[in-house]
Amino acid sequence: MITYTCPFCLRSQSGMDLELPEGAETFTATWRECGHRVSVPVAEIIPPPSFPRQQGTAGIARFRCPRDCGWTHDEFTDPGPIPPVRLPARAKGSTLAEVLSSTTEEEISAAIGAAAEERAHAHRARLEQAYAAHYELVHPGIAAPTLAS
Repeated sequence: MITYTCPFCLRSQSGMDLELPEGAETFTATWRECGHRVSVPVAEIIPPPSFPRQQGTAGIARFRCPRDCGWTHDEFTDPGPIPPVRLPARAKGSTLAEVLSSTTEEEISAAIGAAAEERAHAHRARLEQAYAAHYELVHPGIAAPTLAS
């Protein structure tokens, strides 16, 4: 059985009701047994992109505003050149084979993973900044959406 704890009286309860009127900026949660209520802003997330066209070997990922105002933001699906992979300082050698043999598979994997994480972080920041600028201009006072984690 699922129980819901009211954050006001800290009683565990058998149920709660959620109300989300169409087009509302907030939803209301009501704990059934104690009757406490709270209004919570509806969190928006950046919706998945569409892929309207191909350009060379890469395409365009088009992100739209979840408020259906017509705004879009385009990102190339090809993230560009791969950044240098940073191996541990102790990696030595004058050839790639020598450098790779002086490191473990785990260190190489961690370095590649860190480079991928850096690219993903830059993409996320770029996308969320575009939405923040759009919301500040067109939807002032409403929190800009973020990418789902």
